[in-house]
Amino acid sequence: MRNLRSVIFGLGCVLGGAFLANYFGAEAGAQQQTVTEAQSKRSGLWEAEDCKKISDASGLFLYVSGEFLEEADKLKKEGKEAEADESYEGVLFLSELATNYAKTFEAYCK
Repeated sequence: MRNLRSVIFGLGCVLGGAFLANYFGAEAGAQQQTVTEAQSKRSGLWEAEDCKKISDASGLFLYVSGEFLEEADKLKKEGKEAEADESYEGVLFLSELATNYAKTFEAYCK
């Protein structure tokens, strides 16, 4: 199940990297907006489209953690305790990521 940890870590890095690249790589045209135009697109401190991405990422992490939970329960029923424990660790990791993204959304998007 070490591969599972690698997959979870890789997924987190890819999604986090995609968000950061998109957040910091704003188009030059978007930087030239007036303050009034920028404020009209925001639902909080961040742009609405960035907030949508944060919300979507939180939902994705929550969904994947549910899938790992089902897998862990199945492994436990099959008597594969060690593998089930590793899957449960993945569930905890992903649910914590989902929580962190949700808190970020609440702090910067509401």
